[in-house]
Amino acid sequence: MFSLGDEGVVYSSQVIGLIIYIVVFAIAVPILMLKHGLWQYLEVYMPNLDFVAFILGYHGGPFNSEIFRYLYNPTSVTLYGTVSTNIINFFALLGVTYLIARYTVRGGSLVSGWSRAFFMLPITYLFPGHLVVEGMNAVGAKLAPTIPSTSPLHWPIMMCVGLSLALPFFIVEKWLIDSFAPTLAGVITRASKALGGVPDSP
Repeated sequence: MFSLGDEGVVYSSQVIGLIIYIVVFAIAVPILMLKHGLWQYLEVYMPNLDFVAFILGYHGGPFNSEIFRYLYNPTSVTLYGTVSTNIINFFALLGVTYLIARYTVRGGSLVSGWSRAFFMLPITYLFPGHLVVEGMNAVGAKLAPTIPSTSPLHWPIMMCVGLSLALPFFIVEKWLIDSFAPTLAGVITRASKALGGVPDSP
């Protein structure tokens, strides 16, 4: 029988970690991007909110605090980890739907927003996060003899490593959206006309 338990989960520290993540990375960072008109970056950031949590969870969080130990893990066997993962997925999807709605309204076309969803939604769930995490673990193991994981410098350095490893994937994602979403929108428009003219106004 399938069951989830919370053995070993310290709720106080884990809830603090989740609150920090939501306030800083799921709310504050997107708001700052919106205020500065950084839509192009937001388009890549929001679908990858879950991946940001992946990186933060390296060795449980900064200074061996363990506050991000169960923050995001799709294969979690703890009830808390499962709930936390679903909350983060919820915020990621909220951000994606907002961006799709924005492109729909600005473009005056349902297809202009919907076509981007074909790329944003798979990115949200299919991004090869485990590859970057494995890369971080490999670099961390080589760094450990010089700067051990107990050092206050280890986790910040590894955050930079994680972001550096993820950056090429983000660039490819952005290129895919910009290069192929307009083409897909054209294909959908032609197909809808061939099927009798599906309404295309928000």
